Amino acid sequence: MKLAALLSVAAGLALGAPSPAAAAAAAPAKDGQKFGNWVASCAPAPKNDCLLVQTQVLEGGARLLELTVGKAGTKGEYAAIAMLPLGIHIPSGVILVIDGKQSPMTLLKCSHDGCQAVAPLGKANAALLAKAKTILIGMVDEVTRKPVTITVSPDGLSAGMAALK
Repeated sequence: MKLAALLSVAAGLALGAPSPAAAAAAAPAKDGQKFGNWVASCAPAPKNDCLLVQTQVLEGGARLLELTVGKAGTKGEYAAIAMLPLGIHIPSGVILVIDGKQSPMTLLKCSHDGCQAVAPLGKANAALLAKAKTILIGMVDEVTRKPVTITVSPDGLSAGMAALK
């Protein structure tokens, strides 16, 4: 997929831009509603488009990971955006692993907030994600060049994704 298309997906997720499919059907999820370890983040009325967000923080309160899953773009297909910690080896990339199936994520940018990576999921990966037992985000540490894996809890994701439809 071309970078412009990935940026469009990322912008749509970040801004809660509605897709024609999402606009046609009202999502029953409500802003702040919890689905296990996921929380719905919804645009204000009349759009009410929602995304699912899981944020993991370290003991000191610093964010380790924020993974957002939702529908974006003109086709309303699922995509995932990860805000990752700084200090990742950019040339090694980022991988989303759903029940052992690896999907590359495209690194879009790094800023003082962390590094942002996006992956369009497509129908097959969205279906796999909805019933996932394990979700991992893999990257390589910039200094040590050792692999780093962050485990993402799938608890509540299936119900949350169903509420977005």
